[in-house]
Amino acid sequence: MTFNNINNFTEGSKKFLIGLAKKVLLANNIGLLWTTISSLNTSNLSVLTAWIGIIAFTFKIYFNFSGYYDMAIGISKMFGLNLLESFDYPYMSKSITEFFKRWNLSLGDYFRKYIYISFEGNKHYLKNQFIDFFIVWILIAFFSGGIWNFLLWGIYFSVILLIEKFYLKEKLDNLPNFVAHIYTMLIVMIGWVLFSLDNLSMVGQYLKVMFFMSGNSIIDSASIYYLYTNIISFVILTLCATPYLSKRFNKLQSNTSTILLNVLILFLSVSYLVSDNYNHKENFFTYVKTSTDLLLGKKDINNVYLGADGYLLKNFAPSDDKTINNTIKSLNDFSNKHKDTKTYICVMPTSASILKNKLPKFAPSKDQEKYLKNLSSSLNKNIKYIDTYKALNDAKDKYIYYKTDNHLTTLGAYTSFFKISEKMQLDSNAYYDIKKVSNDFNGSLSLESGLRFNQRDDIDIYIPEGNKSSVVVDYLDNKKKTTSLYNTQNLNAENKYDVFLDGNHPIVEINTTTNTQRQLLLIKDSYANTFVPFLTDNYSKIVVIDPMYYKGDLSKLIDNGKFSDILFLYNANTFFCDNSLAKLLNK
Repeated sequence: MTFNNINNFTEGSKKFLIGLAKKVLLANNIGLLWTTISSLNTSNLSVLTAWIGIIAFTFKIYFNFSGYYDMAIGISKMFGLNLLESFDYPYMSKSITEFFKRWNLSLGDYFRKYIYISFEGNKHYLKNQFIDFFIVWILIAFFSGGIWNFLLWGIYFSVILLIEKFYLKEKLDNLPNFVAHIYTMLIVMIGWVLFSLDNLSMVGQYLKVMFFMSGNSIIDSASIYYLYTNIISFVILTLCATPYLSKRFNKLQSNTSTILLNVLILFLSVSYLVSDNYNHKENFFTYVKTSTDLLLGKKDINNVYLGADGYLLKNFAPSDDKTINNTIKSLNDFSNKHKDTKTYICVMPTSASILKNKLPKFAPSKDQEKYLKNLSSSLNKNIKYIDTYKALNDAKDKYIYYKTDNHLTTLGAYTSFFKISEKMQLDSNAYYDIKKVSNDFNGSLSLESGLRFNQRDDIDIYIPEGNKSSVVVDYLDNKKKTTSLYNTQNLNAENKYDVFLDGNHPIVEINTTTNTQRQLLLIKDSYANTFVPFLTDNYSKIVVIDPMYYKGDLSKLIDNGKFSDILFLYNANTFFCDNSLAKLLNK
């Protein structure tokens, strides 16, 4: 291998690493903020939040495109091919004309040489120049993506460019640099709103919020949270969008410094890539990514907040009103169809609501209590709502939620059971021996977020004194029977919460020796797994259905059974975010 080949490979590797870092470390990370804000209802956006969102997208799209181009240039360089630079710090521009001379140079050069000049655009009369110009920009828009918002984006910028060419050029040249730069970035960001949102109505609503025309608040707690948890990232992104860091990097005289910097970039990029693809696994790369995010000021990762006193709290992110209303309608239709069977529903608040005092300052989290009250008022008379909010709130200073997991602890389940037993006329007078079966539980929220890997929870099981009744648990999906509600083998597994009722199964049948005619159909999510042991002294038979996994005919199951009671037992995150219950009930 010749010296030139080695040099090309070295320079190409450096360029590739820079592109990889732009994509993985910069674009992907700030893109998460844009994803969060753009998913919010515009009626709930403050002006500041809307601006933070579009600034995030402005950085995302630049580092996304320039990162891919840098990787392509680097790979080509490694194999002796020299490609032209495509992005020349476009956000340094002082006009839209200059912006597009710096943005995606190879694409712009192609359309100028092979499309615009082929129309002899520079020689036609003014009217024909306008037409040629619009045609070229429409083609550029279709190249970017053949849907209406890209077309609108192309028309928008073609108009701006024509205005600058024929009317504003001299005025822009005479403006102070910082004023011209503000003008340029303002026009660019409006264009990115058109580019990023594929719903015309949403584009209009978003722009109204940005420019104080919606009546929304100027600033709110959410905007403060998004700002202070991303301010370090915005500073880094701003520096990387200018030649400042590149010049410092190129001035490094020491080969050792250059090598160490490249190794660091590679190491961080690989850590983020591995963590993003294996974010439910505890590993060294996830630890590196999480530590870096915390250094950057992040307070939430993968929709999990880093709370006070060692708590991780899952953000409450309900579905749209249409989906929720469809679930409620399905419940009402179901209860009308089975009105001869007593039907109850209990949707329990999660730790993000009961322990909201442990959330990071200004952290945005929707009001679960409001959603629960709306659910209660929307149910018909055939289905009784059981409210456990006050009971859990009164016990919030106790260990009722796991710190690293999204479930209630056994104490939390026991606390809620008292309220449920009042409404369903169940016996709650039993005494229990409390047995700690694990002090090494690292829950799902820790694995999802990469936070609190060193934090561990206790798992307790409540054993009735005197063992009033015995049980036979039949896991019908895998034809396994057992005489215990607990699978202690799962205490050695990754998810120790599966000690309760062996985790998630489509259908479980529990027969007890309790002397009663009452039988229960329990339709639930995993929150209910810790409740089942408290129910067995009240029913001779309990059939447990998990709608996320059950594919059978629920109506047929009910018709063939002798259920005295039906209980829907959920947590707020699952009930208001998932549509599997509505699908089951509508079969």
